Amino acid sequence: MLWGAFIEDRIDELKANDGKVTVAALVMNNDFGKAYDGGFSAWLEQTDVKADIEYVTEIIEPAAPTITDPMTTLASKNPEVFIAMTAGTSCTQAVTEAAQNGLKETGAVPVPAVGVQEQRLRRQGQGGRRRLGQRRLVRWSAAA
Repeated sequence: MLWGAFIEDRIDELKANDGKVTVAALVMNNDFGKAYDGGFSAWLEQTDVKADIEYVTEIIEPAAPTITDPMTTLASKNPEVFIAMTAGTSCTQAVTEAAQNGLKETGAVPVPAVGVQEQRLRRQGQGGRRRLGQRRLVRWSAAA
């Protein structure tokens, strides 16, 4: 699982004061969201860092006009990692909500589909925030 490898590689830097990494996921209630959640859950069951991870989810309907309530619930968990297991409009809504509901202040690392590729480019010295498709990986902090 791609995000599992991302988290395993950065487990020590992601850990909160309690020694845990909270991974919050917004899961779309359709085959895509269920497969995404199932894949991540399967990775979590077999990883050596399972004891260090708390996985919390909120489920949204594909036709939901807003996602404010589930995103507020996820933000209340103060996650170190946020994964939007969604497609379409809810992807952009998730980014907007994360910026508005406190996830930005928590330092949560959003991990969109191109995030790992961007990190690879950074390690190879090929620049900072490179635009890849429609999404970017951004290390959010209160100073950002």
